[in-house]
Amino acid sequence: MKAKDLNKDQTFFLSQVREEALRKTLFPVGDILKSDVKKLAEKSGLIHFAEKKESFGICFIGNRKFKDFISEYISTPPGVMVDIDTGRRVCKHKGIHLWTLGQCIHQPSQSSAYYVCDINPASNIIYVAAGRNHPSLDCHQIFCAKPHWISGRHQKLMETHQVLVCDVRTRHRANFTKCNIMFFGDKGKLVVDLAEPISGLVAPGQYAVFYDGNECLGSAMIVGKDKYEPRKQFQNNEICHSL
Repeated sequence: MKAKDLNKDQTFFLSQVREEALRKTLFPVGDILKSDVKKLAEKSGLIHFAEKKESFGICFIGNRKFKDFISEYISTPPGVMVDIDTGRRVCKHKGIHLWTLGQCIHQPSQSSAYYVCDINPASNIIYVAAGRNHPSLDCHQIFCAKPHWISGRHQKLMETHQVLVCDVRTRHRANFTKCNIMFFGDKGKLVVDLAEPISGLVAPGQYAVFYDGNECLGSAMIVGKDKYEPRKQFQNNEICHSL
């Protein structure tokens, strides 16, 4: 179940835990706001914890920037960022591992910001779109690997090829979106049709987590999404000509 404090809710990260384990797990502050927990700590004399600042980001990398941290373990050759509509080179990049879908790119020479809309590891090209509302950033349909259902009743529903109507989120603290879930293929994979598009927040390797009201139903790893088709004149061009 979702926590009372939705800003601290951890169901997104617990969505792959087996039901048997969750039955034996206690969440003593799940029905208390973080602000109330701090008040209880203060009353109990735990001033250090009551006044401790909130932590954000990835705690184990310390004060380092994430790009510096990940570059210690992964390296890819540099490449270019290309406008998805025109095929024009926007700028260079130092490795595709440093960028993710939906990430903003600020270039002093550009009048508006660009956003990462596709990454091609084979060519080492990052495709970018001009403006936050570009249609290439919108996702209307998500394809997922075999899901993990916390309760067996949802697995049985899917096995009968019925449509499951629920909510989905693709990142912690992201908005919930209404969706219809159906099986496709013979390996239990899912297709998730969204009632309204999710913008810039869907990438392979992330997880789609499903909810029915306050109940977390389970989750599945994202393996793909619907593709944006650029303009025909760009499709007929060789990208290297624009480099």
